[in-house]
Amino acid sequence: MTTFFCAVLLFACMIILGVQIMIIRQIGMLQSRLRPENMLTKKPKHTSEREIVFLNGERVTFADQHLTACIFLSTTCYVCRPVLERIGSSMRSLNLNVALASADSGSLDRICSEYDLPQDKVFYGDKLQNDLQVFELPALIVLNSHGDVVVRSFVDGIESIRQQIAQINVGEGKASAPSSLKEGIYEPTGTV
Repeated sequence: MTTFFCAVLLFACMIILGVQIMIIRQIGMLQSRLRPENMLTKKPKHTSEREIVFLNGERVTFADQHLTACIFLSTTCYVCRPVLERIGSSMRSLNLNVALASADSGSLDRICSEYDLPQDKVFYGDKLQNDLQVFELPALIVLNSHGDVVVRSFVDGIESIRQQIAQINVGEGKASAPSSLKEGIYEPTGTV
């Protein structure tokens, strides 16, 4: 009887410990999303990369574009999946490029067809991601023709992307963004 009681007590303790670990993990993730960026580290405001090579082989240089909008996503990121599921149909209208992480290199055709992503708007973003130190996904980065970061923001969905793209008017190639852009970086919803 006492061994049964001990086993039940041990099982209950393990369940309580598991729940505590899950709560601590969630608090840690929330804290990393909400921390003020400038207090911890300064992010680069310029990239040495000069072009993007899309999955279909097409090359686009930043100098050819007035502004280049890139959203950094990964199929292994649970926060990115809802954005990936909804972004395919909006990519052309928003003039948005998708940078996939190297973890997604397994089956590009499957990823593009599963999420309805056009291959002429998708590229591997590892070099650009490392150069700009984009570690928290999903992230929206808008670069001007010189490779300078105009917008750096954590995005939480397609509507937040639409708002930010509309604010800088990427489709018409005009930077009609808020005056804070003149100071370097505009971060409307969060940090990356």
